[in-house]
Amino acid sequence: MRRTTPWRAVALSALSLFVLSGTASMWAQVPDEVQGLTWCPETKDCLSWSAVGGATSYTVYLGHGRDLQGLLDGTVDSCTVGSFPGTIASAIPGDVAPGEIDWFLVTATNAMGQGTAGQGSSGPRILDSSGACVAATGLVLNEVDYDQPGTDFDEFVEIYNAGIEDRDLTDVVLILVNGLSGFEYARAELSEAGSVLPPGGYLVVGSPSIVAALPAGTLSVPLHSSSNNIQNGAPDGLALFDTATLTLLDALSYEGSITNAQFDLIPGTYNLVEGSPATAADSNSVDGSLVRLPDGTDTDQAAADWHFVGIPSPGASNLAP
Repeated sequence: MRRTTPWRAVALSALSLFVLSGTASMWAQVPDEVQGLTWCPETKDCLSWSAVGGATSYTVYLGHGRDLQGLLDGTVDSCTVGSFPGTIASAIPGDVAPGEIDWFLVTATNAMGQGTAGQGSSGPRILDSSGACVAATGLVLNEVDYDQPGTDFDEFVEIYNAGIEDRDLTDVVLILVNGLSGFEYARAELSEAGSVLPPGGYLVVGSPSIVAALPAGTLSVPLHSSSNNIQNGAPDGLALFDTATLTLLDALSYEGSITNAQFDLIPGTYNLVEGSPATAADSNSVDGSLVRLPDGTDTDQAAADWHFVGIPSPGASNLAP
């Protein structure tokens, strides 16, 4: 179901949403998909739907943007509005701007935790500390090559926009962290590459040799030296940070755990380990890089998200091992 400006009630079943979002392989789940999603009569701050046999609770998801891409993958502006024991959800978030769309999806869960289309207790994960709906940034660290055989001439960090809208790069920085001290030792202002990063776009912070060989049109920020810009670990780390909102957007601690990083002129300390620490490491004996597979995959479990592959691909899709 979507909400646009001006208000318009469009009744789409959960099945219809899954057809559009390309998750047909997950239909065969119990309980059945929720049907009959619509606005409550005479109001636009309440949703209702038909009861599903065997369901003990229902979860309402909200996705904000211009299309359905990635509504349930946690990489766009999507989150859980709430769980409800019955077939009515009240206090639905308010108005949307002209030209924008709020998409709603309702899933059913039974007493065993089995959910419609496999979305039992997971689904969109973008929530703030009070449980309110917040927008995902879309930006992730996507590929890193910090060590090469011999002298490190081809170092780079690739940032990827996994969202569905342009991401403003103002005030977004890449911070390099020394694992021995926990302090920042270098940073790059991403706005030097351009004002925005489009959906599915890559931005590479890299050595001059890497920047010179990027695919045409790839946004880039050159590292200051021709070699040995990025420390080789045991451990060291990277942080993608919004200096305006003081928000850690993404992080990677490699070859060990950095849990109390400190950034210049920024208060507090920051944990660069997402879930279980990454076990993959770069190599100084063979070519390769650390990557997310596929691009933008971020489950907040570094051990599962990061892989070593033998062919670096700065500014292009990551390649499977």
